[in-house]
Amino acid sequence: MYRHTQIGYAMMAFGLIPAAIAIRALWSWPARVALIPLIVGVVALALIGLFSVLTVSVDEAAVRWNFALGLFERTIALGAVADARIVTPPWYAGWGIRWTLDGWLYRVSGLRAVAIRTHDGRTTCLGTDELDRLLAAILEGVEAVRAQSQVTRR
Repeated sequence: MYRHTQIGYAMMAFGLIPAAIAIRALWSWPARVALIPLIVGVVALALIGLFSVLTVSVDEAAVRWNFALGLFERTIALGAVADARIVTPPWYAGWGIRWTLDGWLYRVSGLRAVAIRTHDGRTTCLGTDELDRLLAAILEGVEAVRAQSQVTRR
């Protein structure tokens, strides 16, 4: 039904700053002092690689999302979705995986997200640059699951 991968270019750019400092430090600082920026640079590059790409998909059963390399995959069954809407989390919520007052936020770029509230009251926000398409796919999937559920009850 729906699948989209978003790349967080700004997130990559900010993450490359510590890596660039580490490279510069390796050439100009004494070896024992350059170890600290080297470690920071390697960690920054690893975080960029892991958290700068977010893939979200909606199929006939669930909303699924994961970061690069399929890590941190999460799923919400469409039957568990109470509602979904477009929201603007506070700017300071940042990018990556964050706990906010509204629930978990998964975002690699931008300032808006699709908030999915489940029947048990939990909210998950998924950042995307295709807000309308993702929201429509979720709502369409929820309606299809509800319609199928009513058919099987009869």
